[in-house]
Amino acid sequence: MKSSSHIKCYPQVCDVTEYEVGGCDVLEPGMLTTVQDDGHWGLQNTGIPVSVAMDQQALALGNLLVGNEEGVAALEITLFGPRLAFTIDALMAVTGVDMGLQVDGHDILAWTAILVRTGSVPSMTGFTGAGCRAWLCVAGGIDVPDVLGSRSTLLRVALGGFKGRALRTGDSLHLRPLTQQVRRLDGFSCPVGLRPQYTVDAPVLPGPQAESLTPGTRQAFLDATWTVSDASDRMGCRLEGPQLALGHGADVISEVIPEGAVEVTGSGLPIVMLADRQTTGGYVKPFVVASAALGWLAQRRPGDSVRFRMCSRDDAREMLEKQSSARKELTRLQAIWRQRHAGGTLHLTVNGVRHVVEWQDVTSLEADHEHGS
Repeated sequence: MKSSSHIKCYPQVCDVTEYEVGGCDVLEPGMLTTVQDDGHWGLQNTGIPVSVAMDQQALALGNLLVGNEEGVAALEITLFGPRLAFTIDALMAVTGVDMGLQVDGHDILAWTAILVRTGSVPSMTGFTGAGCRAWLCVAGGIDVPDVLGSRSTLLRVALGGFKGRALRTGDSLHLRPLTQQVRRLDGFSCPVGLRPQYTVDAPVLPGPQAESLTPGTRQAFLDATWTVSDASDRMGCRLEGPQLALGHGADVISEVIPEGAVEVTGSGLPIVMLADRQTTGGYVKPFVVASAALGWLAQRRPGDSVRFRMCSRDDAREMLEKQSSARKELTRLQAIWRQRHAGGTLHLTVNGVRHVVEWQDVTSLEADHEHGS
């Protein structure tokens, strides 16, 4: 037994709390904050849009940071973020564009899992780089009802999410209590090399009606610098610029609209169809944006410039494989992090009050301390 003078203290090794039930209250909602996940699949034949998170890679990586499955529901934040008051301990991470995350007025790194204590107030001061959207992921996900196999919000028809709408001041979101295993991820960060890049041109492939544009008009589309319109939303990114000449008009027999399809309307201006796009449409689609680049396009703000470049199917497939590799690597790093932060949970009842005693193995901490002394 060591004497008292040799006993070392390690902060946050033991955490004793009463059994928690709660979530977070919305103090300020932000401009447009909605619940989104990996969407409704298998329902497009009934007219239900997929309605996924606008940047599925950012959502997936954020969920992995806090120990969730990749497609779990999170808060999608547009232009400026909410201010929330947590009524339960939570593990959270913000991915996508850096929106100046703070907790109780202290700057917090994005792309990092952070343990937020009961009573803490996360807020966002505004984006600090290129982009306009972020995803706030919490361990266990945002607990809203599952509607047609998804918790995503389809705003146009008030379907799913939190009451079918964006968050408002006074709303309360339910969160699941943390386990000790999840708490160990506090401080776990996504390496920069695994994060999406938001500063490249958008690659496109030939679309279903590639021949609807003359070779000269197709090249004009690629040569132009387009401007994101104020009318852009989750349904589509509307672009302003030179009018494209259509040899046989803009209309075709209505058919399925793939995600990323570049529709050219009768005005000669393109719309890139995004997460909340309708399931069918009757405009020509001479190009389709590569799936892996849609997150980049979703980060364009009104007034931003957009340029396109042709790519091959092999190029598009390689970009998807790179994103998949990033998710696999973050999963591998998460497993290593968990091993280095071993601990456990003990449930106790004292005088009728239930407590959760959480402990952490500090052997590695002591070894590091002695090595450094």
